[in-house]
Amino acid sequence: MPDTNAALVLAEEERESLLPPWDRQIFACRDLSLRQVDWIGFDMDYTLLRYHTEAIEQLSYEVALQKLVEMGYPEALLGLRYDPQRAIRGVLVDKELGHLLQMDRHRRVGVAYHGHRRLTPAECAPYHAERLSVSSSARFYLVDTIFSIPEACLFCDLVEWVETQGLPNFSTWEVMFEDVRRAVDRMHAEGHMHRAVISDVDRYLCYEPEVGQVLQRFRASGKKLFLLTNSGWEYTQHVMGYLLGNKDPLDLGWQNLFDMIVVSAGKPSFFVEDRPFVWLDRQGQPLSSQELPVDGPCRAVGGSLQQMNDLFGVVGERILYVGDHLYGDVLSPKKRSNWRTMWIFEELEEELRVLRMLAAELEEREHLWAEQRLLESERSYQLLLFERLRQERTMLGPAGGSILEERICGVQDRIAQLQQEERAHNKRLRELDARIAHPFNPHWGMRFREQREYSYMAEQMRGYACLYASRVSNFLFYPPVQFFHAPQPPLPHEQALQLPLHAPGQEGVRG
Repeated sequence: MPDTNAALVLAEEERESLLPPWDRQIFACRDLSLRQVDWIGFDMDYTLLRYHTEAIEQLSYEVALQKLVEMGYPEALLGLRYDPQRAIRGVLVDKELGHLLQMDRHRRVGVAYHGHRRLTPAECAPYHAERLSVSSSARFYLVDTIFSIPEACLFCDLVEWVETQGLPNFSTWEVMFEDVRRAVDRMHAEGHMHRAVISDVDRYLCYEPEVGQVLQRFRASGKKLFLLTNSGWEYTQHVMGYLLGNKDPLDLGWQNLFDMIVVSAGKPSFFVEDRPFVWLDRQGQPLSSQELPVDGPCRAVGGSLQQMNDLFGVVGERILYVGDHLYGDVLSPKKRSNWRTMWIFEELEEELRVLRMLAAELEEREHLWAEQRLLESERSYQLLLFERLRQERTMLGPAGGSILEERICGVQDRIAQLQQEERAHNKRLRELDARIAHPFNPHWGMRFREQREYSYMAEQMRGYACLYASRVSNFLFYPPVQFFHAPQPPLPHEQALQLPLHAPGQEGVRG
């Protein structure tokens, strides 16, 4: 007879081998069924195409610094060295005061730096006087792409230089930040980054053949695919040929993986303005007749969301767009259409790795939080009891009130004891928070949390991204008809009654 236990073990091992690795899952903020998606679109840089982050950021920092020197900044600044830990995605630049800020979802500043110096709580207090207007104010700049991290680090280093060594002709922090932005824009406009990448693709680009497998799998399942990138045709052809053409930048076969290719899209304006497409041939040259091509994939420059929706002839919810830019690829299409969105956050794998490493510390913190809530609940009870006993003493008058004195004193002693225990708990929590934060980033801590609250970036993600993951190739671990379930935690009043109302968690997530 067959060994039933052995068969069960083999079945479990087979199941385990098919589940996504713990750091390569796709997470859902909103239920999404791939079965209901007809078109899937992809951004290129840091979405389909992954860079060797350290090399490309170092290059960006050094070239931008050189541009600043060409603009009149001292040559001594060329001695600055890039420290990628100085900024993370999700921080804000306060151009008026020269600070970098990390906010929670309520826009309360938790961590802030001026140059390399961390601001004290008293220095952060002015930010708490009113709700910060991030999107509508020219004062703040959100660091929401990997490309923008080097410029934020450069600004941070310049602020430190001004404060410690001075800078000739310095006027305001805002002017200095705009100079950094101008240097970065000039660097891209002059093609420095693209030329460097094209001249040494293996140094700057990650060759990931699994991306091609994902695209082929989607096409085989009947999905229509499109590429929507801000990069120009020449660079797109070179790097996509490398990624999808077996490292051959001249290979044109990659184009056949897509039904439509749009370059120089000008996102986020693509989602706002109504501009026509300029149709291109296979070599990226404008067609003599600007009628919609009927053979092979459509190739175009520019265009708009409205033009694309009309061309596809499907409702927005049947289009899924995948990109790394939280504002340009996720928030903008979600605000202007019913497109479903997926955010690629490359740093997620590192975030998950550290979370797993700190499992014991995180469990200890949860335990301390639970104990703290019990202490606060007990103190609330004692305060109510104290108030009631005082009222009863007043009602009884001098003769009878003395009977309650001993009990009132006992309640006061208990309240003082609880307050002392809470202070000790808070001290332990602060120490533990510092130990937990440091492995994520020595300056900023977690990217998705600001203390116990979601960070501002995490709240933007929850509000506008249907799905999120570390890379496009994570789709390989799911069937092309996967239903991604978003966890639905109970509301506070439901949780208080312990009602079984919450939906099951996301499929494929393992402890």
